[in-house]
Amino acid sequence: MQLSEYFKVISTNDHVLHFELKNFWDKKFTEELGATFFAEFKNAVDSFDKEKFIALADLSGFGVPSNEAKEYIGKGMKYALENNLYKSVEIIPKTISKMGIDQAAKKSVQDDFRVVSKDKSDALRIVEDLKREI
Repeated sequence: MQLSEYFKVISTNDHVLHFELKNFWDKKFTEELGATFFAEFKNAVDSFDKEKFIALADLSGFGVPSNEAKEYIGKGMKYALENNLYKSVEIIPKTISKMGIDQAAKKSVQDDFRVVSKDKSDALRIVEDLKREI
């Protein structure tokens, strides 16, 4: 099991943390790679040195998150918010996946930082608009 099969930072350029979550994060994944995921996500967030940034999260290849996965996703959202995340633009084409991510976001204390799109081109347009705000 390799982390790149489940999580990948695409880039950290121009005040945008672009990453993707993939596959189904079951209990085995979270036990074996959850801490590694969080460490890599934290490093990507830390690369912005507390400057405002936008997260572009591509979840188009992500399965319905397990309860264990929701814990890690919520923990990542909370960490990003504590370190100056401006907005999170999430590409989630499947309604059932969105419901799981919504539950994870509730654990981050607030969820008004999220913008959800079913389409990547729309999400990219939203990111460009948000960059003008920061």
